[in-house]
Amino acid sequence: MYWLGTITGASGSYNNLATGLSGIGAFAIPPSVRSLYLMPSASGLAFELSSATGISFQTTAARSAQLAGPNVISGPFRVQGENVVVAIWNAAGGFVSCRVYAGARP
Repeated sequence: MYWLGTITGASGSYNNLATGLSGIGAFAIPPSVRSLYLMPSASGLAFELSSATGISFQTTAARSAQLAGPNVISGPFRVQGENVVVAIWNAAGGFVSCRVYAGARP
């Protein structure tokens, strides 16, 4: 398992492909990655994976799935193909981050 990057922001939802209104650390998920692990900084974070072609993809509370508590690694979550986006949703508001890890290097 190796670290790909961290999604950060002040409120709402975020993704790993673009810098949004609240400030997001941009990083790429290589097409060779087949599984992801997520570690949120706070309770109440949920996530969604997508192969959205646009860089502005964001999730909603209705679509996203809950992550385990703070500093707990959840996964593996299977990913396929290129342009994979990880979006997080913060139900509680406030500054949050979510570390994104990939499975073993191919």
